[in-house]
Amino acid sequence: MRKEPNSNRLADYPHVDLLYPSKYLKGEDLDGEEVVTIAAIEPRHELARTDNSKEHKPVVLFRETQKAFVMNKTNARLIASVHGNELSGWVGKQIVLTTAKVSAFGKVHNAIRVKPVRAVQRGGKSGSASRDEAEAEAAGLTIVAEAQTVADLDATKPRLEALGLTGAARARVRAALDKRRAELEGAAAADGKPQWDSGEA
Repeated sequence: MRKEPNSNRLADYPHVDLLYPSKYLKGEDLDGEEVVTIAAIEPRHELARTDNSKEHKPVVLFRETQKAFVMNKTNARLIASVHGNELSGWVGKQIVLTTAKVSAFGKVHNAIRVKPVRAVQRGGKSGSASRDEAEAEAAGLTIVAEAQTVADLDATKPRLEALGLTGAARARVRAALDKRRAELEGAAAADGKPQWDSGEA
């Protein structure tokens, strides 16, 4: 993790967010990819909004930093795809935090994303090849986790195929896809209508 500067030197503040320290992790806090260990999960952590109102969000605490990680649905699903749906089973497990450029509210943000921890070398592959495979797998898991409907999930096929996943990595992404499909179909059934129902007679 990057250490927050405590000086008056401009060179110590490469990003404007460093001028305003926060007790919550931001993309700018990461120094490349960071392997972290989950210490605890708070399902309903109270956050103060800019208008002084309160809201509750799930946060994850790590052993490597005192800053809490506000966990959105995408990252929660990514962690679940690696460590299972039982939150208590996440404690003590490791994940990789990385960043991705995302657009929201007309601005581009350096959002934190989760990746699985993989060995640097696997099956005799070079370190570079193994890292490429791990990154492709992480991208596949993210694509699956971000699908909000069954139609979204069906539309991911070309993107997933383009990743060129093989072997165990392909099997893990396929398992995550099947699991996400079951979740979305279950949610559609609970709503009493299929995902593709336009509401027209």
